[in-house]
Amino acid sequence: MRSRVSRRIAILFLIAALLPTSLLAILTYRNVTQLMQEQLRSELVESSRAYAMAMLGRLGLARSVLENIAPGSQRGASSVRLPMFDAIDHIDTGDAQANRKHPAAQYLSDAQLKEIHTAKIPVLTIVPANAAAETALVFLSLPVHGERDGVLLARISPSYLWGERDDVSAAYNICVYGKNIRLYCGYPDEAQIKAGSALTQDGQWQLFLTSEFRADPWTIVTARRFSPGKAALSEFFNVYLGVAVLSVLLIMLLSLVQIRRTMVPLEKLIDGAKRIAAGDYREISVDSQDEFGDLSAAVNKMSSRIEWQLNTLQTLSAIDHEMRDQLNLPRLISMVAAAMRSIVPGATLYVARQAPNEFESGRLFVQKGEDAPLTEDDVRISDREIALLAEHANGVMNRPPPPFPGLAAGEAGWSIALLWHGRGCGMLSLAWQGAASLEQESLAGLTELANRIAVAIQIQEREQRLLYQALYDSLTGLLNRHGVEERIAQITATDTPAAVLYVDIDRFKLINDNFGHKMGDLLLQVIAARLREATTGIAGRLGGDEFILLLPGEDCAEKVAATAYMLMELLTRPFAISSEQFLLTCSIGIALHPAEINDGLTLIERADIAMYRAKQSGRNAYRFYDAAMNVENHRRLELEADLRLALKRDEFLLHYQPKVSLKTGEILGAEALVRWRHPTAGLIPPLQFIGLAEETGLIVPLGTWVMRVACAQALLWNRAGIKPVSIAVNVSARQFAEPGFVDVVADILRDTGLPGTCLEIEITESMIMNDVEHAISIFHALRKLGVVFSIDDFGTGYSSLSYLKRFPISVLKIDQSFVRDIEHDQGNRSIVASIIGLAHNLQLQVLAEGVETVAQLDYLQQQGCDEIQGYYFSHPIEASQFSSMLAEDKRLALSLPLRSSGDDKALPAN
Repeated sequence: MRSRVSRRIAILFLIAALLPTSLLAILTYRNVTQLMQEQLRSELVESSRAYAMAMLGRLGLARSVLENIAPGSQRGASSVRLPMFDAIDHIDTGDAQANRKHPAAQYLSDAQLKEIHTAKIPVLTIVPANAAAETALVFLSLPVHGERDGVLLARISPSYLWGERDDVSAAYNICVYGKNIRLYCGYPDEAQIKAGSALTQDGQWQLFLTSEFRADPWTIVTARRFSPGKAALSEFFNVYLGVAVLSVLLIMLLSLVQIRRTMVPLEKLIDGAKRIAAGDYREISVDSQDEFGDLSAAVNKMSSRIEWQLNTLQTLSAIDHEMRDQLNLPRLISMVAAAMRSIVPGATLYVARQAPNEFESGRLFVQKGEDAPLTEDDVRISDREIALLAEHANGVMNRPPPPFPGLAAGEAGWSIALLWHGRGCGMLSLAWQGAASLEQESLAGLTELANRIAVAIQIQEREQRLLYQALYDSLTGLLNRHGVEERIAQITATDTPAAVLYVDIDRFKLINDNFGHKMGDLLLQVIAARLREATTGIAGRLGGDEFILLLPGEDCAEKVAATAYMLMELLTRPFAISSEQFLLTCSIGIALHPAEINDGLTLIERADIAMYRAKQSGRNAYRFYDAAMNVENHRRLELEADLRLALKRDEFLLHYQPKVSLKTGEILGAEALVRWRHPTAGLIPPLQFIGLAEETGLIVPLGTWVMRVACAQALLWNRAGIKPVSIAVNVSARQFAEPGFVDVVADILRDTGLPGTCLEIEITESMIMNDVEHAISIFHALRKLGVVFSIDDFGTGYSSLSYLKRFPISVLKIDQSFVRDIEHDQGNRSIVASIIGLAHNLQLQVLAEGVETVAQLDYLQQQGCDEIQGYYFSHPIEASQFSSMLAEDKRLALSLPLRSSGDDKALPAN
């Protein structure tokens, strides 16, 4: 009884014994008491019945006696003396007056006497107790007929009628009740029952007298004067109490025995559980053949399994720690081999790892014993074998696939695929001497360990991929910016001489615009392959069409220049991709280490500056960095900062170059050209800031400003009543591609009030070729507003006849590069003549840009060109000057006569 559980069990046993015993005692007492009460009630009823029957017998005897006396009653009934009657009188019913004087007549009324006289049977009459009589008087009356009619009235003796009190047991008090009157009571002082409630009392018996005596029923009630003795009941309970105590003691004794048999093995199990919790997995010894023995065996089995699982978890934790902190695959395989030998002693471990991104090749790791070294060899690993093995989640027994060796005699084996998220990365195999099968638990442990190797392989491959992605460009396979910077940092840290060549492909944006980015990516891959194959240096791609070539150990400027020239020659060779052929050029900037600086990032920046100087010199060139370039770069950065504030400061203004008709010489319109009035640098031409605005994205708000101001100015000219003119505005590719471009144009026309037919939008060929369908939708939307379109610099870009048919174009503008040398260049003359003829055949107007001489003007007029624009007529001028031209109706002086539409050309095209 040392433990709380045993005490609780003992208390429960005690309660279980006492509760039914007490309940049984209560129920027994209740039933016995009820039984005794029923018995007592029956005794009382039987006593009342016996008393009633005795009275009825005495009344019957009295009636018989009275009937025998009746014939002689006329002669002298009063002289008869019988013990059963106190008095017998004859009352003459014919003489009422005499009767009133009769002593017996005081008890009965005349009506009662008359009723008795008419009755045919004896009548029992009750006279209640009064002052003259302490108890009720009972009269037995009998009618008399004869010489002297009357009533024979006999007063029954109480001692006869009720009997002597001593004849009844002193334990009972017998009372007789009539209708609302108590007739008799053996012990009247003890009677507490009223006459009206006699019928409701226990022990009552009703005596019916109506049929024989014409009287109301009497109720006999017997009551006990003393409580019945309980000696038998006490004796019963004394015996019962003794038996109950002995039963409880016996139950407690048996419960203690059972508690001991239960608690001893239970305490052993508890002690064993505590030892298991403390890490002591020794066997629990319980000598019992019942459920406790089974429980002990189950706990021992569980203990051994927990010990095995904890050892496995500790091993897995050590393996996970190895993978997390410093992943060394050979060391991790050795750890797994040791863990597997704890499951399969003496096993040889084989691990075949598939090489990533290589076809059916990999490494085979082998460890043949506990102290044997881990060996590695190159092997061929079949994807098919991995796939077949992967179909068995728990591996296969005794069938090692290639490249694992076959099993020797007496050997057993187990093989499993190494999977990660369903993808195979290798195989594992065990070989051992002994049983050819394994338990399910052992298979589960081996599978878990094999999965750790699969995870380790995937982690190592992921780290290699992340390292590759961090250092190499995913598109070309060259080093990316981070990889290039890391290599340069390694070189600059050791003061090793090196040269950095910054290579930028000229006009590569046109490739993406005209052929799409997919074609551009393919071209970049071919360029990267040429760079990789052409030199022993380290090639990288910084992004877009910018490449880096790092030449470690090279400090000779002449050799570096030769390498740059070789790269330029290499990249100008035709590139054939799909059905397209491309001719490219490149610009190269060169910076030397340590001649320039030891900082790797600055070295790249200076090579970048030199590359931009090569582009500014006309592209397809290389330049070495010098200090003056840095000054120029800083100036460019300052210019960019000022450009961002120019719109807010209202530093831009427009100049207008007239467009003149070659048929009439009159001014038809003007092209709006933006200028920048810099607060310190003065008037800056477009060539110095338009490209910068394109790069920074400022070209969009700048282009919107130009269109709004130009439209407002054109409306002023038209309202002045001089002559209606149109205004041409250049739109950049970036501005044209803006999602809300059509809405912007519509807003400007609405705000300024200029009709759409007076606005001409100039676009280049390359702008509309990247997304033709989108461009067509913009054209049609703006044409609904009345806007006119012209192709600027025609002949320098894509020059496709298909878009001339598909797009609603009104004017072709011949680029000034063809007009400039038409006096001396036969090819340019042929091109110009062809463009004019093509445009006219397509019902398009032709405008020639850059006309500066009379010879150029005459040739264009001979070929039927419609309009010209150039310095020959006017430089770009301010709005006020243009207004004066319009007011003066200034015209172009034409040297050749006007030609009708049917005339042949005056001069041949050649």
